Amino acid sequence: RGIIFYDSHPSEATADLTRAIELDSRNESAHYYRSSILATAGRWKDAVADLERAIEINPEDLRAYTALVQLFTQRGEAEGTRMWLRRLQEATAGWTDAGQRAEAHLAIADSLRDLGEVDAALLEVDQAAHIDPHSWKIPAWRAKLHLQRGEDGAVSDECAVLARQTVTEPWQLREGRYGILPMITWQERNLFHEALRL
Repeated sequence: RGIIFYDSHPSEATADLTRAIELDSRNESAHYYRSSILATAGRWKDAVADLERAIEINPEDLRAYTALVQLFTQRGEAEGTRMWLRRLQEATAGWTDAGQRAEAHLAIADSLRDLGEVDAALLEVDQAAHIDPHSWKIPAWRAKLHLQRGEDGAVSDECAVLARQTVTEPWQLREGRYGILPMITWQERNLFHEALRL
């Protein structure tokens, strides 16, 4: 019940999730969801503790790592953000699920992009590409990062790769059938459409 009601009834959800943790202290989802409620309530240190516990339970819990990075970023604590990014980078190397490792590199790239470290973000995307070279997310991320650097030619190249990897008919990209368009801005969307005409 805690997960379902946490938006509308945070105190009840916190109590339910706390009870779930008392019954099973290794319930990583309960720690994760309670951390979200605690962070919203301004109980930042408690939220961090819950997320750290979720990672302790499951060292491959990408959502807990990304939530920690977001918490530190939202608080404007760049050093804490970088610390958790480094920890995620170190942990990722030992993960058994290749898809999860690739997603972790993309999550790191996203955070580095937010920090304005576009070159480092591109390196993380390259790491993801090494793990999962056929993912449509790779050219999409490269295009976004090249766009941030003002490299329109590289953006068009990556958009063409994206189109070849994901689209059998041009209308599929325009309609967002593969969920590509919802993740991009209008400027990026126009560049993707331009790439389809190549």
